[in-house]
Amino acid sequence: MVETDRREFVAGLILATLFGTTAASAQTRTPRKFPNFRKILTEMAEKSDDICLGDDNHGDESLLDPLTIPETMADAKKSGVTDIFIELHHDQQKLIDDLASRKITRKEFTDTIMKLREDVLERDGMPKIKEEDRIKLAIATRKRIARYAEIIYEASDKGIKVHAADPMDEISKAKLVTEMLDFLENRNKFTPAQIDQLLKKIEGRFNPHDAQVAQFITENTRGKSMVLYGSLHFFKKDNHNIDEQLELRGRRTSFINLRNDVTPKQYAELWDRSALMFTSRKPDYFYQPNEDAFEPGIRPTPRVEQKQKTAPPLSKKAPDPLALPKN
Repeated sequence: MVETDRREFVAGLILATLFGTTAASAQTRTPRKFPNFRKILTEMAEKSDDICLGDDNHGDESLLDPLTIPETMADAKKSGVTDIFIELHHDQQKLIDDLASRKITRKEFTDTIMKLREDVLERDGMPKIKEEDRIKLAIATRKRIARYAEIIYEASDKGIKVHAADPMDEISKAKLVTEMLDFLENRNKFTPAQIDQLLKKIEGRFNPHDAQVAQFITENTRGKSMVLYGSLHFFKKDNHNIDEQLELRGRRTSFINLRNDVTPKQYAELWDRSALMFTSRKPDYFYQPNEDAFEPGIRPTPRVEQKQKTAPPLSKKAPDPLALPKN
């Protein structure tokens, strides 16, 4: 992978984990039981407090399918999982609770989330996306939110609580995506040094975000948890990722990377060549839902030593570094 391709791949991967690519969303869904996923999930729960599930493409809703069936939630419950944390903004917790208590239906949950999202983006500005791509994005996002609804429904049926764990709102995401799209559209105008500067800037915006997520998980988990987030939130270096932040807070973690498109080989090339963003630490497993197939993480490394039992507390008065100023 040449250096220019590497930088473009990093940028594309950031976009995929934030807003998704839409190529995978046309897959036909058939009823499945995912026995291999459930087996590895149970094994990970035996040695972990938090099972981190990294989704490498928010536009491929099939990555979430193994978590939408009652058998998975039953196995999770037996393994001691009490809480699931998903990448929705804190403000959407009431909708999660209303669905869990059956005050609203799965369709009402999905419709409401989509309406809120569309209202905010129409009022405060969408990223620079062509109309055709915007429609595809809306379809892919609806499918993803519908999968969240199924996860919430099945989890609550087994007494597992689902939390909206994310401090980043839609406008902050839109601003970040706009920056990435601008880079991809004008990449030939940037020098390698300018590109690296942009990626470092994005990395810097994510670092405090993931510490906040880890703190939220630590404060709200009653037993073991599953943490469902974009893969980049587990791959970043220098303790600036969710799982290492959880370990700094005294919790044991495991990491399964959910992927259908990006291959382990492509990730390996990133780790070998990139000094930006990516840690040398690998997933315990790569998992491909379409095939219900696992591969061991490339060059697996031991989990970080817990040199301190607690991380420095986050200031509750500190503003969200990703939030926009309030009018």
